[in-house]
Amino acid sequence: MLLELNIENFAIIENMKIEFESGLNVLTGETGSGKSIIIDSLGLVLGQRANKDIIKKGKDRAFIEAVFSSYDEETKNLLLEYGIDSGDLVVVSKEIREKGPSITRVNNRTVTSQILSKISSHLIDIFAQHESISLMDNKNQLKLIDDFSGKGQRQLLDDLKELVEKNKFFKK
Repeated sequence: MLLELNIENFAIIENMKIEFESGLNVLTGETGSGKSIIIDSLGLVLGQRANKDIIKKGKDRAFIEAVFSSYDEETKNLLLEYGIDSGDLVVVSKEIREKGPSITRVNNRTVTSQILSKISSHLIDIFAQHESISLMDNKNQLKLIDDFSGKGQRQLLDDLKELVEKNKFFKK
């Protein structure tokens, strides 16, 4: 779950911190109010290519940081595979510099775009207007329902899996 998004010197935003609550979070507002800038910043920190033109005029760098919690065992193992500490939070940050390359970090460890792409696909899925293709995938639907149902549902699914394996109800 996305807990927090920090944006500095990105497009027209000088400094913004957004805290998200559990459950459904919706960004709304008038046309031109900056919703797409916020979504764009989240996309950049999670792996989209950065263009130096997005740095706020008069500044030498832009910085975006996203803080996530409640990730699954698969994500934890992926982080460990890449030598990244896996505590209770996953902090992804991107610094886009006027002079020099952009630097991306996960839990304070510098990562490549390829590694970030693998990790970020486990952290969040953004559904914007006319961009709901992944909602149509049955695997994503089950994952969304299971994630939304909470830890009690996850425990019931784990218990069922254990019973099936233990009693071998189904044979391959």
